[in-house]
Amino acid sequence: MAASVPPSAVTPWWRDRRWIPWIVQGAVALAVLVLVAFLLGNLVRNLTAAGLLLSWRWLGNPAGFDISETLLPYDASLPYWRALLAGLANTLRVVLAGLVGATVLGTLVGTASFSSNGLLRRLARV
Repeated sequence: MAASVPPSAVTPWWRDRRWIPWIVQGAVALAVLVLVAFLLGNLVRNLTAAGLLLSWRWLGNPAGFDISETLLPYDASLPYWRALLAGLANTLRVVLAGLVGATVLGTLVGTASFSSNGLLRRLARV
């Protein structure tokens, strides 16, 4: 026969350690959703008051600026979406170069840290 727990020993749900993380996460999620809803509502009200629309039509407009260095051919008469694409290509090129450079440098410094030459080992650790 199972022993019954006296009513005074039962922990209320708001003090139960199993429920507290869920309650806190729910409260934080609700606060974030309310903040995002407020900010979006404010954005739409202000855009409407200014006579502007929240749309993607601007991507088709001519950008009006040049990008000096790009892998894709680009000039000022091309639309914004093409400028964004050229910027993305430039970003990927820099990321790839940084990734390769960091890998090579890290491998060289890691190898030098195991060197029998004391000066090279200390320089690698610095």
